[in-house]
Amino acid sequence: MTTKKNSPCLLSDNGSCYIASSLKQYLCKEYNIRHIHGKPLHPQTQGKIERYHRSMKNAIKLNHYFCPSE
Repeated sequence: MTTKKNSPCLLSDNGSCYIASSLKQYLCKEYNIRHIHGKPLHPQTQGKIERYHRSMKNAIKLNHYFCPSE
């Protein structure tokens, strides 16, 4: 059993366009994932999201560079 304190979270920007409501409902009901928003005008929180995006972008680039046929 997971509690609210230790349940996984989906961190996103404050824009409502960044997550579809149907996806949010699915994640919350099926997987008990909370959707949280970063604080407005708080670059440290938004930096976590941007750093994750950079890591994913680098992983995708490396995968396509070293294995372009897959």
